Amino acid sequence: MSLRLFHVRHSRSFRVLWLMREMGLEGEVISLPLDREWLASEEWTRINPAGKVPALIDGQTRVFESIAAMEYLCGRYGPTPLAPRPADPDYGDWLQWMHYAEAGVATHVATLAGHRAGMAQYQVSDAHAAYLEDQIARAQRALAARVAAGGHILARGFSAADIAMGYTLHLMRIGRVALLPEVAAYMARLAERPHFRAAAAEGKDARRPDPALLEG
Repeated sequence: MSLRLFHVRHSRSFRVLWLMREMGLEGEVISLPLDREWLASEEWTRINPAGKVPALIDGQTRVFESIAAMEYLCGRYGPTPLAPRPADPDYGDWLQWMHYAEAGVATHVATLAGHRAGMAQYQVSDAHAAYLEDQIARAQRALAARVAAGGHILARGFSAADIAMGYTLHLMRIGRVALLPEVAAYMARLAERPHFRAAAAEGKDARRPDPALLEG
């Protein structure tokens, strides 16, 4: 196994790192600082052309979108109880929530939190901010209906879909976006998982990587 994950603490790479820990995958984790100037450099965009994290390297394969990286790991290093197989009845549901966690929720959360914090690149109109708040509220109600009884997104139990959504809720807490009581309780359960805590602690020693690490 030649896995290498480039990670920035509290960023979307957290999803990938948490999944790796839950799957018991060995690999090199390279913690980067949140240095937007360097992330936009030619040196880094050779690895991730979007100038962001994560970047997952597995031999000759490079994946730079967090949900895609999670699906890649589940497929490449499965089978795993964290991901139903395509023939399983709940595969479509799992796939839906995997993608909804990012495209339907986290994107709105990041923009709204940045807007509220006064970050120039996230400034939107009042009407658009209200739209973001509405979309986040809708998502929380949908999630609350799934997990209100103390369960997980899938009836079968904890899965990678919970990791995908768990990071989104982690981002909401960082951005001080209020959680519904059922959603807050669900997030608290996820945060008690040992691999969540371990992944959350990684990245404190972040620094720009040795250029040799970007070559292969």
